[in-house]
Amino acid sequence: MRNLISSFWLLMFLLVTGNSNAQTPSDYATYLKSNAIDATEYVLDKLKNYRVVAIGEDHWIADHTPFFCHVLKEAAKNKETRPNIVALEFGSELDQETAQNVAFSASFEPDSVIKILQHAPDILGNPYKEYFDVFKCVWEVNQTLPKEERISIRLLDPAGIQDSFNQTPMQRGRDRDMSMYNKLRFDFVRGNKIIFYAGQAHTQHQMRGYKQKGREYYYNYPSAGFLIKASYPKDVFTIDLWAPLNMGSGYKKNPETGNWYEKNNGIYDKAFQEYGNKPCGFDIKEGPWSEISMMNYFCAPGKEDDWYPAIVTDASPYTRDVLLSSLVDGIVFVKPSKDFSGGHLIDIYTPEFIEVCKKRSNGKLDSAEKILRQVNEWHPLMSIPK
Repeated sequence: MRNLISSFWLLMFLLVTGNSNAQTPSDYATYLKSNAIDATEYVLDKLKNYRVVAIGEDHWIADHTPFFCHVLKEAAKNKETRPNIVALEFGSELDQETAQNVAFSASFEPDSVIKILQHAPDILGNPYKEYFDVFKCVWEVNQTLPKEERISIRLLDPAGIQDSFNQTPMQRGRDRDMSMYNKLRFDFVRGNKIIFYAGQAHTQHQMRGYKQKGREYYYNYPSAGFLIKASYPKDVFTIDLWAPLNMGSGYKKNPETGNWYEKNNGIYDKAFQEYGNKPCGFDIKEGPWSEISMMNYFCAPGKEDDWYPAIVTDASPYTRDVLLSSLVDGIVFVKPSKDFSGGHLIDIYTPEFIEVCKKRSNGKLDSAEKILRQVNEWHPLMSIPK
């Protein structure tokens, strides 16, 4: 009987401590009231104290890059917070010299930014206004600085990134993250302060993986964020920008509410609401936020069975015991999930690049209008220019 009772209480302990759903929105809100500070001040504080601040965004939404640009403008006002380099995912090393010309030119060069976006990761380029605005923001900031204090742009993707669509997903992901890491490390050892701005899959300290059909094990590889943090653990701080729930292939609205799906059925957004929905930043190394699992943070409704138990035989890195606090150091809340909006597509399709896209699509996409319609079909939350 004693053994039975002991087993019962052990089971209860495991259920409570192993599941962040045991926490209520008020538990998370209480932590915010004691630990969160203004969102901009939070990032500036990290820039004062760390050589590399990785800021993870979610693609195809309109709300992260304006916050990033606001932070960059504020950071540039003070030598303690001003980065030497803004390292960006959405650009290939092929255009590194072009990016530097954009950053340091006397007048803004939109055609050069369009060239960079044409060669950015997606097979049809990155026709995204929000990314265009980041390049313009760096240029605007540099206009306020002495020449010797101006900020450089580092493009992180390897040359030929679009050709790599012929590779397997694991080859492509591995090569991209290694390219990012090598460039970040190159700039770090030269004494630079760096803002690493990219998608969360790259900025988080994440082990990623793919399982090929018929193979016994996952092919696992580290993200750029994992590698740079492991190399210089005391010098790197990683932030996730808050966002709605990515449903795997992008963002979708919940037909029952008309709003974007929220992480973990809205528990965390309710906590922010209790906090007054004030933009804020906070560390997650302790307290209830540190106990959130990777599954709670990323899992789409009804997909819980896709997440493996802690003990797996195929080496999957996507297990229920992985904690968010092992992937990121802090969170910045910009606004409630329901208030996010889709990004904006822009026409980056010059006659020369239309010909490239036409070849890549086997002749199907032979105009800017058709190409933008295809990109919008892939990312329907984004709006097509009129």
